[in-house]
Amino acid sequence: MPCMPLLPPLQFLLPLPGTLRTCLFALLGVLAPGQACAQAPAGYPPAYAETIAAARKEGKVIVHATTDVSAAAPLNRAFEAMYPGIKVEYRELDSPELYRRFIAEKTAQRPTADVLWSSAMDLQQKLVNDGHAQMYSSPEAAGLPEWAVWRNEAYGTTFEPVVFIYNERLLRANEVPQTHADFARVLKESPDRFKAR
Repeated sequence: MPCMPLLPPLQFLLPLPGTLRTCLFALLGVLAPGQACAQAPAGYPPAYAETIAAARKEGKVIVHATTDVSAAAPLNRAFEAMYPGIKVEYRELDSPELYRRFIAEKTAQRPTADVLWSSAMDLQQKLVNDGHAQMYSSPEAAGLPEWAVWRNEAYGTTFEPVVFIYNERLLRANEVPQTHADFARVLKESPDRFKAR
């Protein structure tokens, strides 16, 4: 069975330089429960087997994330089942703490997390722009929308639905925006109509 991406609520994964760092998309490309994938999944580059071997030698992948531990637990268990001998050390942090902790550890030249997984896109992009992310061209990226792969250094893993609530007395049904782009267009085209509303 091919490795399939599991997409848990918009977050960006950020691979960080180091041996285990390229296991990033293994966190998303897990097999169905109960299936081990001790070698590189079909379609992955040959060097991926070396990454798996190096990861086994390290014995763990450290993930700092804003996603609740309980929500990430099935993903972590599936990863550990897929890659026996590699434990997921998962720490739930809020987004500012996740960012500050990484910067503090990096500044003090202490070991950092292997993967940062956060809903704070601005902070994740800042880390990429400041040179803290490792470039990784994931074989799973082809299954993601174009907007979800940023410079092969940050990956959007999910998106959250957006609901528009509007006053029917002020907007006709055919004027209600259906996308973010529609909403921006409506505001730009009629700034006076929506001023102070």
